[in-house]
Amino acid sequence: MTGPDADVADGFYSPRELTYIQPAGRRLSDYEASICHVQPDVNHYDFGGWLLLAPDGKSLFEASSTRLRHPDWFQYRDPSSLWQRTYMRQQAVEERAVASLLESARSYGYFADLDGFWAREILARYHQGYGFLEWGLFLALNRAVRLALSDTLTMMITFTAVDRLRHQQAIALFGLELEQELGGIPDGLGRSAWVSDPVYQPARRVVERLMAAEDWCEIVVVCGLLIDPLLSTLAGRHFFRRFASVNGDAVTPAIAITAEPRRDGHLRHGPGRRGGPGRRQPGDPPGLDRPVGSAGPGRRRCLPPRLRSAHHASRRGRGGPRRRRRRVHNGVGTVRSRAEAVNGDG
Repeated sequence: MTGPDADVADGFYSPRELTYIQPAGRRLSDYEASICHVQPDVNHYDFGGWLLLAPDGKSLFEASSTRLRHPDWFQYRDPSSLWQRTYMRQQAVEERAVASLLESARSYGYFADLDGFWAREILARYHQGYGFLEWGLFLALNRAVRLALSDTLTMMITFTAVDRLRHQQAIALFGLELEQELGGIPDGLGRSAWVSDPVYQPARRVVERLMAAEDWCEIVVVCGLLIDPLLSTLAGRHFFRRFASVNGDAVTPAIAITAEPRRDGHLRHGPGRRGGPGRRQPGDPPGLDRPVGSAGPGRRRCLPPRLRSAHHASRRGRGGPRRRRRRVHNGVGTVRSRAEAVNGDG
């Protein structure tokens, strides 16, 4: 559109014109156009220095905020390519599902079918106490958001923290429904379990140490590689979700299922995964260029030589039958498989 009514921004926000962003692939994605270099860095463009400093004189991005070193943290790309629009779209679907489930349970008298001990002792006490774990991790990750050394890392950690908060709110809403529908449940059982019950004290110590941690990458690594695979999987998946069904509880598994895909996604897509700053750069010290378990040839290089050769042999074994099944012409206009041609069939 041209003329006096034209918007000066028309035609400017095309990803092709954001030439200062180096795309990870062949073309610039919407994720990169929306996230990358939203907060500039003096090592890239702001050569005049920082416009704002902290009261202690520190800048926005301080390399001393983590003991890990990388030549350019802005190279990190979230493989899930989540930005504000895509994230809000996903969360809206999950929130509507949880709200609809609670409404249906209330309308059709579902809470009356709950086992009494499960509802009053396990859900009201330990499931609500688990919500305090998620709240503490949310607060710890907020500090990592502030200290992370690039905007792409900041956005990934922000979504990780908000996922914790969303799960905690779903647990709290379920607890309110239990109190209203069943009655006789004392208030604050979850808090007392988190503060004083011996079951939660080891987890509480870890969360409180994370909240006081000074290294933002330590917070992310402990959340993704320690708490999620061990505690969250044990409590959320193998206890609450598994034993809920035998006690007439269909809401707790649904709440857990909405949190598990995002938690697993953050574990797969965190720093050090494919496309992230954990990949080796020229001049980096010798070591693994990808974590064990990640996709691609980096995983094979992490294997011992004997297992690596077995891995290649299995790959050749899987590829062999596919090559023999290739379709070939027999010279008279019909097509048959290569296996038939070798065996002389047809």
